[in-house]
Amino acid sequence: KSVTIPPTYKYFLMGRQLLLIPILFLPFFIKSEMEAPQFVIVIHIALVIGFMIAIAVSLVSYIKDYIHYVRKNEYETLTGKVISYQTEETGGKNPKTVRNPIVLNDSTGEEIVMKIENEKDAVIGKTYTFFYFPNTKIAVIEKKHST
Repeated sequence: KSVTIPPTYKYFLMGRQLLLIPILFLPFFIKSEMEAPQFVIVIHIALVIGFMIAIAVSLVSYIKDYIHYVRKNEYETLTGKVISYQTEETGGKNPKTVRNPIVLNDSTGEEIVMKIENEKDAVIGKTYTFFYFPNTKIAVIEKKHST
């Protein structure tokens, strides 16, 4: 069983943010502030602030992992069984399919989607111990258990 995230949804989110980039440069197209209507300046400021907030929110989980784990050279360990994959497809000239394993945590029973570098190493039905960062779910397989 595999869960697929539609690539159109990811393109929508990426495209929405990319559309804001030209608006960031709006003041450069206006010769002087006196020529710009007041509502254009207010909209520009609001969009710049919104764009900055969107970037900050997307980085929160990475910042949390950096502060609590990476900076201290620590990580969490998790032992669990790979039950399926979440498939992500990228577009562009060289499309790529990434299969993130969904792991059933032995201790809590929670299903966690891991992001590992070589996803082919995680075989469905096998139990592994992972070193991972809990906020970003970036993981490395530490060892394979016999099942």
